[in-house]
Amino acid sequence: MHQVSREQQQTTATMLDEYCRYYSDFSKILYIYIRNFHPQLHFEFEQLLDASYNVWHRLTDDEKISLSTFLEEINQENNHVSINSK
Repeated sequence: MHQVSREQQQTTATMLDEYCRYYSDFSKILYIYIRNFHPQLHFEFEQLLDASYNVWHRLTDDEKISLSTFLEEINQENNHVSINSK
């Protein structure tokens, strides 16, 4: 298993927190769009955003790193599938 230094873990956690800030801004824009154009989904979307925010802030740095790795692998697999399907 690949060993990661504590400094790398902290850097990764900081980067993930920064990503979440950008995601939060995007979520606010999406929230306004849904509220105005798809009001029937407004309540469900608001609950989903609140839940994801709460869960993220309860995660430890190690869990955030693990989640980041998982999402990166999904992205790489998606890119691989997209390239092969062309």
